[in-house]
Amino acid sequence: IRPMFSFIKIFSFNFMFSMMLIFRELGEKYRVEHALFFSATILLLCNPNTLFDVGFQLSYLAVASITYFYPLFSKQIKLKSKILKWFAQSIALTVSAQIFTLPIVVYNFNQFPSFFVLSNIVVTFFAPIIFIGGILLLALSYLPYVNLFIGEIMNCAITIFYKVIEFIVALPYSTTNIYLSFIEVVLLYGIIFCVINWIELRDVFAERFKVRLYLGL
Repeated sequence: IRPMFSFIKIFSFNFMFSMMLIFRELGEKYRVEHALFFSATILLLCNPNTLFDVGFQLSYLAVASITYFYPLFSKQIKLKSKILKWFAQSIALTVSAQIFTLPIVVYNFNQFPSFFVLSNIVVTFFAPIIFIGGILLLALSYLPYVNLFIGEIMNCAITIFYKVIEFIVALPYSTTNIYLSFIEVVLLYGIIFCVINWIELRDVFAERFKVRLYLGL
């Protein structure tokens, strides 16, 4: 049962992103929330205890957080330089993912990653290289010299990646010890949902009362 559940877990994560790509290519209207909740439902039906798995919580909260907050942040990015725009989008993506996951991370690990923006920019740069290299290595593994060449490139990329991450971790104050109780985590999520509620309703209040409620929160 356990190997089967592991397979279903991997399949569900990939199924969510695969459906997003398929519907986007077909030009169909598709909401990420549907794939998110559908794949989560499959996992929870197979094993309800998955809900208490930290990996499950962080994975789905990160996707949900990016789905909601990243479009809001990306609208504010109006840079013409492609390099600066990429950096700004990477920062927006990182901050978006952290909003929902940070309370869980601090609660379970009692640490706040002070340089999470910097480390995630590094991950954003190296992840496509390692991902594409892994696919090429798997597809071209039967070619004797080509697979060695791709393997060397991946080895260099992974080595540089680990060195950079180790350098960031070794920086002073790279992590800050924070201890949260369960009640404090619930309160933090309450504040987050209040912010979301304010974002959704601010235009309605602004139109009705002719004033922007920046103090509404």
